[in-house]
Amino acid sequence: MQKINYFSTGLLINTISSKAEYADVKYDLQRLQYVDIPLTIKLKSEENETGRFYGQFGFTAGFKVSGRQRLEGETKKTSIPKDDLFRLGLQLGGGKEWKLSDNMNFMTGLSFNNGFTRAINNSGKPKTSYVALNLALFF
Repeated sequence: MQKINYFSTGLLINTISSKAEYADVKYDLQRLQYVDIPLTIKLKSEENETGRFYGQFGFTAGFKVSGRQRLEGETKKTSIPKDDLFRLGLQLGGGKEWKLSDNMNFMTGLSFNNGFTRAINNSGKPKTSYVALNLALFF
């Protein structure tokens, strides 16, 4: 099976939410939002009658757009102090491109993004890692 290599990039808006506990303080919600730019290599198999498989790996660079938190039992959201403005991660993924017609493909896949940098500068040093479902329509 012949493999075809591509350079892949894009522009993603990621929202990462979690509950957190630091010392005596419990947060019901911490939400960080980033604009990510992935820089990856995409390896594709040879196309057959149903489509082709792909694997993807590389890095993502993200810039914080928003950081909000809510204390447990509160309704008001506040800014997260000491949240980092930059995020760097390693992206690994794979899936299939389904051939719908000569000019249109539908992509399904899963990717794992492992955050290298911490999200909030405190003693817990939380990192932002996540698994994503990837869907796309190419025409």
